[in-house]
Amino acid sequence: MIINVLRKTRLYFILSVIKSAIIYYYYFIVNRNISYFDYKKLAKSYPIFSTSKNPGVIGNKCYGNLWAVKNAMSNGFTENCIIEHGLYFGEYVLLEDLRLNKPEVIYTYGDYRKNVLENCDHEFLKNVRIETVGPYINYVPNFAKKDTLGQIKKKYGSILLVFPTHASPEVDLNYKEDDFLEEIKAVSKNYDTVFISLFWLDILKDKHLIYEKLGYKVVTAGTRNDPRFLNRLRDLIELSSMTMSNDIGTHIGYCISLKRPHYYYYQKIEMKIIQPFFSSNIDVNRQVLIQEEKKMFCNIFSSKEQIITEEQIKLVENYWGKEIYV
Repeated sequence: MIINVLRKTRLYFILSVIKSAIIYYYYFIVNRNISYFDYKKLAKSYPIFSTSKNPGVIGNKCYGNLWAVKNAMSNGFTENCIIEHGLYFGEYVLLEDLRLNKPEVIYTYGDYRKNVLENCDHEFLKNVRIETVGPYINYVPNFAKKDTLGQIKKKYGSILLVFPTHASPEVDLNYKEDDFLEEIKAVSKNYDTVFISLFWLDILKDKHLIYEKLGYKVVTAGTRNDPRFLNRLRDLIELSSMTMSNDIGTHIGYCISLKRPHYYYYQKIEMKIIQPFFSSNIDVNRQVLIQEEKKMFCNIFSSKEQIITEEQIKLVENYWGKEIYV
């Protein structure tokens, strides 16, 4: 009887792997030509396929980071790794990833994070190599062809690309949206078109409706499980004349690395934990993040002018890496 149970368990595992693979590669193929303008289709999430149950291995594929880092590291890429897929401040680390599979190397953006991880006393980081990659977005090709990008640019003229802060399946956020909308309106007077780059979860919550009502063009790079996320994001940034956001994230460094000015409109953002499992890590990260906002980002990216200052470049080089003009 025990053997039969084991056989059923093994069979169930094999069938679940096959099912996950079919779903993942089906959407991989179907979504290959879906552009950032078809946001409703791109907002449909699907699970990342991996034969490993380790969240670190699965997380490496988020946003297409795995392919970007592989391109960056070429033959020097180490498979047993963790790829940080966010701009982390302080000694915040994804503990579950480290507990379940001790990596040989952690790939991250720039020297700031490398120095923090190499000098913190975290037991899980002992004998783990830290390597900087620079802005991952620099190591992926554009999503659309050059002539297609030219046609889009001709159609929409000068573009203000806006990144509203977004929640996640684990955390919800609260801020004064009306104030942000007023700021977008004020800044947009100098541009032909406003693109609003929304996170897939906000589209599912119908947050795109208010932007469309105001006459803005809603776009998205896809879900975090979409391997072409960075490719679409690169297009959107390079199509723009100016970028803008109301929170700190990887988008700031990506914009500067792709030579697009960025304006950061500071707002107080309250966080609400949805999944308590993540609460301790996220809470610490958010507390440190707020302090960093006040110290540097708020002041350094406070200009609405279409310029990139030396001070901004130095900050981005520190946090995102020095290879910012490839």
